[in-house]
Amino acid sequence: MRKAAAIWLTLVISAWVHAEPMVVTIPGDGWHLFIDVPPILNLDGKSRDGRFRFIASETVTGITLSVHTENSGAESDERCRDAHWSKTARNPIIDQTTVRMYSSDVFSAVTYNIEGEYRGQHAKASNGHFYFTKMDKCVDVHVSKYPYVDGDEKIIKRIGDTIRALDGLQ
Repeated sequence: MRKAAAIWLTLVISAWVHAEPMVVTIPGDGWHLFIDVPPILNLDGKSRDGRFRFIASETVTGITLSVHTENSGAESDERCRDAHWSKTARNPIIDQTTVRMYSSDVFSAVTYNIEGEYRGQHAKASNGHFYFTKMDKCVDVHVSKYPYVDGDEKIIKRIGDTIRALDGLQ
């Protein structure tokens, strides 16, 4: 068991050494989301009615990244966060003792762990939602890490701290 854990940890650390910036183009809005994550291979994005959804995941590192935008008229990052978090917070498998809210110059964030039954299996994962407003849209960048390993909260925060919204092709 320890050998398997050591191999898994080596793979995760190796992925971080080779982390690359990911640029997600927000269709029709003229801006891009920059985020530094370990290499991610499974990508899917859709745009419809002024909303955009993007999801990317990698099974080796356990990182899943999703981006959701919607027209909101939100006046601040905090209002964007509060509007979305009020719905997310109702999830019964969120460990309320792990919920942390903080803000930066770029976003307003909520980080937390989940633990409970999911599709008949016990699951524990670390999560972060990084909310900001851009061009009258509320943007939710969600990063999760599964399966959970002690210290995953730091990985989630480190990824979130790299988020930047760039206008045009910079």
